[in-house]
Amino acid sequence: DDLRTEYASPPLNVENIPGFYNAVAPEYSDQNLHPTTALFKRTEESYTKNIVRGLKFDAAMDVGCGDGNFLLYVDATRKIGLDSSVEMIKRHQNKLPTAQYILGDSSSLLVRNSTIDFLHSSFLLDHLSDAERSLFFKEANRVMNDRGIFLLAVYSPEALLKYRDGKTSFEYITSTGKRFNVPSDFRSLLNLREQLGDHFVVDNYDPVSTGKVDLSIDCYVLRRK
Repeated sequence: DDLRTEYASPPLNVENIPGFYNAVAPEYSDQNLHPTTALFKRTEESYTKNIVRGLKFDAAMDVGCGDGNFLLYVDATRKIGLDSSVEMIKRHQNKLPTAQYILGDSSSLLVRNSTIDFLHSSFLLDHLSDAERSLFFKEANRVMNDRGIFLLAVYSPEALLKYRDGKTSFEYITSTGKRFNVPSDFRSLLNLREQLGDHFVVDNYDPVSTGKVDLSIDCYVLRRK
């Protein structure tokens, strides 16, 4: 089924993360081609919209922004999207040409200290190594100001580990039949709440169901320590 096609195929040692997203950018948000991916994105966006509804921010930043919609609906004077895929940024820029875009990765957020009052990142952490994740958390603390909020969403790891049989990558097959092996490790996220507690104040944690059996996302509202 679609879930096993997207998340449980045998690993093939192929492309890196930016190369993968550059290649799949034209079809990534097509819900007809990739309905499970679209379901996760809709679930996260619905949760996030409830968090930011009625709030106004000076500066909002989306780390791993892809071609997503967070910067479209957050109310902020300054909007910044960072991603490692130039093709994803191009598509995001077509939706929102007034935002600032940075081609880079989560280990260096390339904005000044204490300048962001809403930081957002979704479905990124499973692509990061332990060292990269630690650097990201340090950078998040650096760029947030004292009143800053960090909204972090990840796939709930337990179900996806079951579907992947413990594998640390998944095979993604495009509409043209091109096959990519994508690094994605959920084992290191099983104790994510404890990891986050070492770096942030965890204001809130919500497991959010997608409406499909055993598939959910974990959402965290974080602040600087």
